[in-house]
Amino acid sequence: MVNQTVEQPKPQPQAGQTQTQKQKQKPLVTRESMVGEVIERWPGTAEILADYGLHCVGCSFNPFDNIENGCRLHGLEEEKIDQLVAEANAHANVNKDAWDGHPAIELTPKALAKIKELAAAEGKGDHGLRVSAALTDAGGPEYGLELEPAPKENDTVLEQDGFKIFFVPQIERLVRNTVVDHVKMENDEGFKVEKRTEKKGCCSE
Repeated sequence: MVNQTVEQPKPQPQAGQTQTQKQKQKPLVTRESMVGEVIERWPGTAEILADYGLHCVGCSFNPFDNIENGCRLHGLEEEKIDQLVAEANAHANVNKDAWDGHPAIELTPKALAKIKELAAAEGKGDHGLRVSAALTDAGGPEYGLELEPAPKENDTVLEQDGFKIFFVPQIERLVRNTVVDHVKMENDEGFKVEKRTEKKGCCSE
C-alpha cells in the first residue's frame, strides 16, 4: 500500500538569512531540565528556585527530578512555573560562556606539581590521575583522586602538560568545570576540588 502525499513548497529564506539563522535557539533551561544538573552548572539558579518557594533542593524537592515536577510538588501554578523557567534560562544565558575554553577538569600549577611529586615518591611517575565523584546525602558531589597506571576502556581522558587525567563518562556532569588545587592549612595540607566560579553579570563597576 502506497500513501500519496502532497508536499507543500518550502518557504525560502529571505535574502541574507540562512536556514540555521532562522531556527529558534533551544533554551538552556526548560521545564524538563533536571534540577540537580541546572543548579550544578549554574549555581545562581538555586536562589531563583528559592525565590519561588523551592527552598530545599536536598529533601522534598528531589534534585534528580525535573523542574516542572518539582514546581508542581510545591503547588506552583502554570504561570509561575513559566516565570521561574524564564528567569532561570535568562541566568543561564548570562553564564553560558563562563567556562568556554576550559577543560572539564583542570589542575592548578600547585596541584599538578604536588601530584607529580607524590607519584615520583611512590615510584609511579608514569601514572595518571583518576578522578571519581558521587553525590552525597546532602546533594553535593564528593570527589576522589587516585594514581593509576593507565585509563580504562571508554574512560574520558584529558591531558595537561603531559599528565593524563581520566574519569568514567557517567560522572561527566559531576566533574565538569572543576578545578583541583593543593592547599596548605595551619596543621595540614591536601587537595581541594571546586567548581569553577560562574561569570557574574553586572551593569556597572
